[in-house]
Amino acid sequence: MGTGRLSSLAVLLLAAALAPSGTAGAAAQPGPLGERPVYVTNSESPSISRFVVDVATGRPVLTGDPVAAGPGVRQMAFTPDGRLAYAADAGEDGPGAISAYAVGPRGRLDPLPGDAGTVSTGGDTPLGIVVTPGGRFLYVAHVFSRSVAGFAIGPDGRLSPLPGSPTPTSVANPRGLAVTPDGRFLYVGHGDPGPDRLSSVGAVSAFAVRADGTLAEVAAPIRLGRFCGAMTITPDGRRLYLTCSDTSQVYGFAIGSDGTLSALPRSPYDVSTFPEGITSSPDGRFVYVASPAPGAGGTTPGDGAVSGFSVGADGALTPVKGSPVPAGFGPVGITTLPDGRFLYASTDLPGVTEGPNGGLSAFGLGPAGAMRPLPPGTPFPTGGSEPAYGSAAVLPDQGPVAAFTAGPAAGPDARPGGRSVTFDASASADPDGRVARYVWDFGDGTTAATTGPRITHRYPRAGTFTAALTVTDGEGCSTALVATGQAVLCNGTPAGSAAHDVTVRG
Repeated sequence: MGTGRLSSLAVLLLAAALAPSGTAGAAAQPGPLGERPVYVTNSESPSISRFVVDVATGRPVLTGDPVAAGPGVRQMAFTPDGRLAYAADAGEDGPGAISAYAVGPRGRLDPLPGDAGTVSTGGDTPLGIVVTPGGRFLYVAHVFSRSVAGFAIGPDGRLSPLPGSPTPTSVANPRGLAVTPDGRFLYVGHGDPGPDRLSSVGAVSAFAVRADGTLAEVAAPIRLGRFCGAMTITPDGRRLYLTCSDTSQVYGFAIGSDGTLSALPRSPYDVSTFPEGITSSPDGRFVYVASPAPGAGGTTPGDGAVSGFSVGADGALTPVKGSPVPAGFGPVGITTLPDGRFLYASTDLPGVTEGPNGGLSAFGLGPAGAMRPLPPGTPFPTGGSEPAYGSAAVLPDQGPVAAFTAGPAAGPDARPGGRSVTFDASASADPDGRVARYVWDFGDGTTAATTGPRITHRYPRAGTFTAALTVTDGEGCSTALVATGQAVLCNGTPAGSAAHDVTVRG
């Protein structure tokens, strides 16, 4: 660029894009564009299966051999930056453990070395597991030792017990965990899985998360339903939904500023037989439930279903059109992709009586929340056996980083007095995908949205204007962190936006 052009149009770049923050170091390893890893835990063949999903079609492809996990593996949790994964191993008898992994290219799981790879939880039968949205703490619920264990997550993924951990719960049989998107409150769902379960009343407990990760109960537990446990929280942090399997209901609560819960209108909501897994959509407009539908034998899975609900303005749930939808044999875990276009449920394979019987049912989601099974192939074999509580998970999408330059436009507006500026956001990047949308604010009251990185804008007058850019990746992730209580779907950060002062002389 010549000095003559600089004299007619000076562009001053006064800000730089920041790299996204995370639990520690760089974010998850990127894979080919348009892929998202989805996982299924296999409790009987203790392992974790990995699918790579085409985010355009939703079709999952089993990738690699299942990686070893501890006995009775149940739910998984990831750090928001997608670098680390943890799985609750319920064990066979006595104390359980947590299996810890580094996440490699295309979502590959590599056990952490030495004693960091298997960590005792200090309690009996860990089941629900969750990582706080800030990525600093991990919690696991002990079904039979009436406690929640807490750990600090080190930069290398190593877990260190929090002071006073495990924390006792005032109600027995803690099963499921959910944490608010701001990380301030932890909720515990309770349900007795033992021989007295049909006469046992479930509950939900609420804890404040202190700055050091320790827990303080904020209110007396709310008693409700039977065999409760799995929960989801809408990404705006305003509402919590809890499944109670033996009473075939979902309970809904408004979350107060102090963490206390109050019932939503018309709660509880009836749902297909034996609801177990539950998740919110990324936009908070829908809630989806997996129901294993046990037969006459009690908890033995049967022909199950996935149910969808619209979330009303008051938080009340209303079934979506066509709900429930058959979902294979005993669907139990459930998750959506970060963009909310596809839904997955872990299940058994119908008719398989010998060998690996695990499967993953896949559904497309319509704009009104309706579910449609993905042909062909659903459910897709996992290569493992017996997915159980919380056994479906997705790797968090990492938010994009905005960066742009501005300079005088070429052509007629390059003449002295020209006021056209070309903006170039080619330096914007997405660590695990691609940038798909650029939203520009030129600082003069004019905005524009583009799918390409370059745009030219003519300013109405000379002066200094603050131009801003916000980018969104191909899975809908931008500047906001999107969490559903059990998982982070989008690890958006402020780095998705950038602003520069542009001085126009002419």
